[in-house]
Amino acid sequence: MHIEEKIAMSEENLLIYAASSTCADLRYLTGFNAEDPFVWFSVDGQGYMLTYPMEIGRARLQCHDGVHVVSMNEVEQLFPQGHGECGTLSEKLIYISRHFCIDCWSVPADFPLQLALKLQDAGLQLRIRQPFCPEREMK
Repeated sequence: MHIEEKIAMSEENLLIYAASSTCADLRYLTGFNAEDPFVWFSVDGQGYMLTYPMEIGRARLQCHDGVHVVSMNEVEQLFPQGHGECGTLSEKLIYISRHFCIDCWSVPADFPLQLALKLQDAGLQLRIRQPFCPEREMK
């Protein structure tokens, strides 16, 4: 079974913000190795990677098939149903949440607190999912 099929089996909306060089779940989900943190999220079983413009070319080459790689600069164009400010990372995630009509994300236990608080201030619920990728732990 491919990663996309395993993700599709989950009914949760998943969200990670980490560096894949230190987060095995993120590396497993994307196939992309980076020292700097980036966003990966899944809605209705479809995985998206949100990264900075200088990494976009390498990300598109390295990511698993089926992962939609999106530049931070493309958020408003690709997710037009969102509304509000779209400058900071938290604003982009709130914007994407509104586009997909999401009010709750499942996040790993080590999700950044400051980002979590900003998302919660915007009315989003966050649930800890532990383990985040149980299928990765199975051998």
